[in-house]
Amino acid sequence: GRIKVQSVIDCEPTKPDIKRALVTLFSSPFQKKLIVIDNPYGSGGVAQQIVKLLKKTPLDGILKKSFYNINYTKK
Repeated sequence: GRIKVQSVIDCEPTKPDIKRALVTLFSSPFQKKLIVIDNPYGSGGVAQQIVKLLKKTPLDGILKKSFYNINYTKK
């Protein structure tokens, strides 16, 4: 599994639990905690980095799929 960031609030899909999660979310202690939480997944922007890398990578020849005709007779 993945590391759960401290900013994640778990709750069940019930009205009381969702209400509790929202109260937690908007509480002053939780909001203060959000300011100093470190993101264990880095600084973000991974998709943009991948696109940039792929644009610089020559892909000629590796994207071509070969097809072969197979002769068969229907019985």
